[in-house]
Amino acid sequence: MKMNLLTKTCFVIATCFVFTCPVESARILVVAPFFGKSHSIYIHPIVLELANRNHDIVLISTNTIKDPPPNIKLLQSIQESKLTESSIEMYDTWSMSTIPHTHTIWNDLLNETENCLKSPDIKRFLTKNDDHFDLVISELFHQEALYMFAHKYKAPLILLGSSTYYSGIDSFMGNPSTLSYLNHEFTKYYGDLTLYQRIENYIIGNYISIVNKWYAIRQQDDLARKYFNNLNQPLPSIEELENNVSLVLLNTHFSFDTVRPLVPGIVEIGGVHIKPPKELPGDIKKFLDDAKNGAIFFGFGSYLKSSEMPEEKLKIFFNSFKSLKQRILWKWDGENEPKNFPNIFFSNWMPQSDILAHPNIRAFISHGGMLSMQEAVSRGVPILGISVYGDQFLNMEKIKSKGMAVHIPYNTLNEENFNKSLNAILNDVNYANSAKEVSRRYHDQQNTPMDNAMYWIEYVIRHKGAKFMKSKLVDYPWYKYHNIDIYFLFFISAAVLYFISPLVLRYVELLVFVILSRAIRIIRSFFVEGILIGTLDALKFIITIYAILYGIQFILRILF
Repeated sequence: MKMNLLTKTCFVIATCFVFTCPVESARILVVAPFFGKSHSIYIHPIVLELANRNHDIVLISTNTIKDPPPNIKLLQSIQESKLTESSIEMYDTWSMSTIPHTHTIWNDLLNETENCLKSPDIKRFLTKNDDHFDLVISELFHQEALYMFAHKYKAPLILLGSSTYYSGIDSFMGNPSTLSYLNHEFTKYYGDLTLYQRIENYIIGNYISIVNKWYAIRQQDDLARKYFNNLNQPLPSIEELENNVSLVLLNTHFSFDTVRPLVPGIVEIGGVHIKPPKELPGDIKKFLDDAKNGAIFFGFGSYLKSSEMPEEKLKIFFNSFKSLKQRILWKWDGENEPKNFPNIFFSNWMPQSDILAHPNIRAFISHGGMLSMQEAVSRGVPILGISVYGDQFLNMEKIKSKGMAVHIPYNTLNEENFNKSLNAILNDVNYANSAKEVSRRYHDQQNTPMDNAMYWIEYVIRHKGAKFMKSKLVDYPWYKYHNIDIYFLFFISAAVLYFISPLVLRYVELLVFVILSRAIRIIRSFFVEGILIGTLDALKFIITIYAILYGIQFILRILF
């Protein structure tokens, strides 16, 4: 019996609904206690969108959400940070070498993790054993003890990478990685590495991997056992918790970041926080609309305060801006705004992403923070980057390689290189064209970063953890992953061949010689000596050589 048109239509609609509808309302715990505002700018939009999709959210955070919907409950994490609270000191961190800097990060974030776990709200929350969660989402930022929440609630674990690519995920997600061409995030090299840079990249990458496993992770392990001691024992190790991670959402995208192989369980959602531009406040809008020669936006993010720069550095900017035809919007965080700069608009708050979308913006002077870089890419604005600390150096090197930025490390900043770089950004059309091209590549995606994030989060819920998205490399010991066992077998075989082949070949040669000698004596008894004897001797020599070669080939076939 044939279906009529209405029946067919209903069937198609029902089928599409079944396969595309979101999961039913899930109860989700989001653990993101790090106090950095930029981290919350990345994570909180994801939390709000999950709530908008009718999921019930419990959020552990230092930073609050303004006017949260009723299905978001905030558990306040206290902030007693040993990390630098004043950006004055941050302007000096560029002098810190890689390895001490790494240990400082580990130790400071260990303290941050404990600050979270001993917060009154969190301590009360830990004592409750009758709660239920379908999913735990935790920030990927060296606070691994918090992964124990996933074990407590027997829920799948998703990690949100708020910073640059963290190479540690390769081991527990089964992702292929090699330091021969992929720069480690704690080195200051990018692009085609020289032999020396590859050696340094290899040493630092392996050193950090080893010390992280045997030092930093063990400290986090001890912390987890201290604060989750009311759970059934024994508790899983941090390494076991990492191996059970279902999905990692990265704040990257190949259009402006490193192109690398990724398993299905690692998904790029870079720029997830960026929304369509909104109308600017009246004073800012008028200032930009009247900028006939264009305008420059100067902003150092949510943490660094340009007003706390040393005076000699500030003079570089003031002296340069005096002679510009362009207007400057400067995010100034200090109380006393500089005077007598008619072409500069100072304010302690500015809607950065919306400003960068204004058609009169010609350049962005930035510290190279991840979110700032992404907003510049999204709006197609070239960057003059002055990296100060953390991942900013590497961020700027990446975007510089795309042709849309000039990079000046803060410690090398002087009036000459700043004026030269700013002049290049403003007057060399190649920077603007490259910025627009990178922006086109970034926006040419099948789904928005937010839709992509929501799909994969709900995918993990639908498929009860979706552990099948990880490759078999997770279970491989290191020697199998690097083919050390195969190389060892080749080495042993070559060594055996080297030592025994002379003996074998000598034995084969003697055996052939004996057999041929006897054969020739028999043949000689039937023929007269002369030409035939000479021919037989030559034949004996040829057959001996052939037998030796055949013996070598036979031995090689046995060994290999």
